[in-house]
Amino acid sequence: MTLLDPLPRTDPTAGRPMNPHYAARGRLAGVVTHLCVILGVLLSIFPFYWLVVMSTSTTAEIFGYPPKLTLGDSFVENVRSVVGSVDLLQSLLNTVIVAGACAVLVMFFDSLAAFAFAKFDFPGRRPLFILLIATMLVPGSLSLVPSFILMSELGWVGTLQALIVPGAANAFGIFLLRQMAAGSIPDELIESARIDGAGFFTTYWRVGVPLLRGGLAFLGIFTFIGAWNDYV
Repeated sequence: MTLLDPLPRTDPTAGRPMNPHYAARGRLAGVVTHLCVILGVLLSIFPFYWLVVMSTSTTAEIFGYPPKLTLGDSFVENVRSVVGSVDLLQSLLNTVIVAGACAVLVMFFDSLAAFAFAKFDFPGRRPLFILLIATMLVPGSLSLVPSFILMSELGWVGTLQALIVPGAANAFGIFLLRQMAAGSIPDELIESARIDGAGFFTTYWRVGVPLLRGGLAFLGIFTFIGAWNDYV
């Protein structure tokens, strides 16, 4: 028995000229799309251009009305004024230290807590996790004054640890990594580690951390950017 070839499928519209109306409408849609993209690009670039304009203008020109949109000739004077009044290199170094330390500590402590919440049963686990999530509803501005009083009592006002220690862990990171650990770390691996005599920290470091690398990378970048931009 031989298989017959299927009947060739033909396009009923093949060979017909395209309707000029549809062709014109397609070209118009393409033009509108490109114009919208170009407008979006210009709007995205404008803040950076305005930053350059302000860096080359005097204070009177910046606050003048109508605003000046062309480059000024005061760039060198502005740079000298900033360098002379602020230690930019030390400020940049402080920011790098704070942001980097916060990112490393958050990745460590949040993953440690998330691993415990996800894979270990201990008294009060569920109420503690609910309480932890509830802290995400508290605005950060409410803790500003109490945090300052606490840092003052510790004698940390004006030091880097006053910025690093309060940001060493956060509820968002614990919640994120807990959800990942619950779904990506098999219970069989935990049991195998226990049978081999591994303790909690060894199991966390050798089983939990390698399987949470993607989440840790995201959390580290997210925390670093947040600490870098945290002017308050």
